[in-house]
Amino acid sequence: MKIATIIARSLLGLIFVVFGSNMFLHFIPMPPPPEGPRVNHDGLFLSHYLYVVGALQVAGGALLLIGRKVPLGLTLLGP
Repeated sequence: MKIATIIARSLLGLIFVVFGSNMFLHFIPMPPPPEGPRVNHDGLFLSHYLYVVGALQVAGGALLLIGRKVPLGLTLLGP
């Protein structure tokens, strides 16, 4: 059971680090959103809130990958 916990924690951390760093590096191409949600997305992007979300994803995922301070990493990823 301990091995399954380590594997799940590592995969979750890797997912958050990859997609969080995509907010900054743009290595995964994304299609433009449809017109309805585009207004909301543009508002979040112009206020730089998406960068805060990306930074929290990278920080929380890194804490999960390192294996120390796992509760802190899950707390950062929770909201």
